[in-house]
Amino acid sequence: MNISFIIPVYNEAKNIDFLVRKLKKISSREFIVEVLIVDGCSEDNTRSIVSKLSAELESDNYKLVLLENPLKLQAEALNIGLSKARFDFCVRIDAHINLGSIKLIRSSLKSSYEFLLENKVCSVGYKQRFAISSNLIQNSLY
Repeated sequence: MNISFIIPVYNEAKNIDFLVRKLKKISSREFIVEVLIVDGCSEDNTRSIVSKLSAELESDNYKLVLLENPLKLQAEALNIGLSKARFDFCVRIDAHINLGSIKLIRSSLKSSYEFLLENKVCSVGYKQRFAISSNLIQNSLY
């Protein structure tokens, strides 16, 4: 299974190292992982941390790529990530997400991928964290 993770970021220096290393643990011969960090002109050390980790962690099963998002918009970050992704199975996640166990993540990825193939769909969305927010778009998606 080949997976491209798309992660829009802005000033995520305190979170990015942990997430990138966690995604590295998912990678294996069965799970080829590409992580696309799409940075919206961070003003902290996010970019330097990602650059360092890219050189440190790259392997046959794992690649970390830093991309620029000069418009600083999440939608644009997703578009940039999708346009640069090497793989058809793309998963968008937040830099501050708290992922579960590697076993659970792999199982969820497999079932999601199988769902997409079996149902001949190209996208699956999930409800927002909060049922009611101040954001009209989030409320309508919920």
